[in-house]
Amino acid sequence: MARTTTGRGRDQVHHQPDIARAAQLIADPSRARMLKALGDGRALAAGVLAAEAG
Repeated sequence: MARTTTGRGRDQVHHQPDIARAAQLIADPSRARMLKALGDGRALAAGVLAAEAG
């Protein structure tokens, strides 16, 4: 996270998305199976998602 100071002395924080962290979460096999199950847009019960996760 980079900070820059404006002419008025206020700090502005420039946030960048943490793509590597998101990719790491999606790459987890259990999460990937749950995301695949949700991919068609249907709402699924927690028990169904748990079964998909293994």
